[in-house]
Amino acid sequence: MLFSEFRARRIAELIEEQWGRQRIPDLMEVCSIARPTSVLETGSYRGVSTEFWALTCAKVVSIDPSPNMLVRRELLARVGHYPNAVLVEGTSPWVPKIFDFDLVYLDGDHSAPTVYAEIETYLPLLAEGAWIGGHDYTDTPSPGDGVKDAVDELLGVPPYRFSDGSWLVQKENK
Repeated sequence: MLFSEFRARRIAELIEEQWGRQRIPDLMEVCSIARPTSVLETGSYRGVSTEFWALTCAKVVSIDPSPNMLVRRELLARVGHYPNAVLVEGTSPWVPKIFDFDLVYLDGDHSAPTVYAEIETYLPLLAEGAWIGGHDYTDTPSPGDGVKDAVDELLGVPPYRFSDGSWLVQKENK
């Protein structure tokens, strides 16, 4: 089986999963706009979006503290076999020695202090024309959710907003 056939079949299977139905169609739109080849993802949880990035990008680094060992095992079973995916057990912001990502996707701790810190850390490291985005940008945030406030204050209202709460902003050329 060719990888392209495997990828198409696996994405179709992801869409059939509980979180996949809610996330994968919008992540496909994010991909069609940003066209990332390398993604830094904060927050992997069980790895649905991490696997999607592994199927569509040449390089994926996902950062998650994974305090629940059962969830960590599920994540490793899902994406541990992808040679282009690296799982970092840690908290965000975390910066690798070489920062060469064309998309940073924020979907970990949604508290205002963390989202502010992530944007302020990662945005200056992105090359002009690269993208920053994430999940849970909503007008009706859950308690403790600071995504919308942090994004609006630091980046303005994102030009791309998706039905699953994903958002996307391109770093401007100066």
